[in-house]
Amino acid sequence: MAVDESGWDGDQLHGEQRSRYLSIGSVAISDAEAEPIVDEIRTATCLQAPELKFSRVFAGPKNGQRRSVLSALLAPGGALQERASVYLIDKHYFVVAKLIDLFVEEQAHKQGRNIRNTGHARKIARSLFEEGPRAGASTLRPAAVVHCRLHLPQEPGPAGHCRRLL
Repeated sequence: MAVDESGWDGDQLHGEQRSRYLSIGSVAISDAEAEPIVDEIRTATCLQAPELKFSRVFAGPKNGQRRSVLSALLAPGGALQERASVYLIDKHYFVVAKLIDLFVEEQAHKQGRNIRNTGHARKIARSLFEEGPRAGASTLRPAAVVHCRLHLPQEPGPAGHCRRLL
């Protein structure tokens, strides 16, 4: 098994950073099984670099043809079918979801409500993530506090209402 990441900026999940997204990829094959696949990629892409980095081999508008090689490997019947995984994480959404998890979900749990397993916590996080900028919280800064008045499942109304407090 091999795992690699791209976009890791340490504990900086929001603000000035190299990438808004974190990607984590893994593949579960032996070195012996990987060798012909890597050779196939090298032949198809005309690259002989010691390490095939995604950003150099497949990313960007010039590398569309090369991406078809990767697509074929991952497609049904391809050499990497069901043996490779990629997770893509929007760091800004992750921060919002974690705030909901730490503050809202714990409070709801104390009240005997399970908003995590019902999917309601995710709906609240999505609502804050999508509507927060419109409500004046375009970025999450220490000086700007985002307040959400929640409508939990037992109460009528939308999943959450957000406004910026000064």
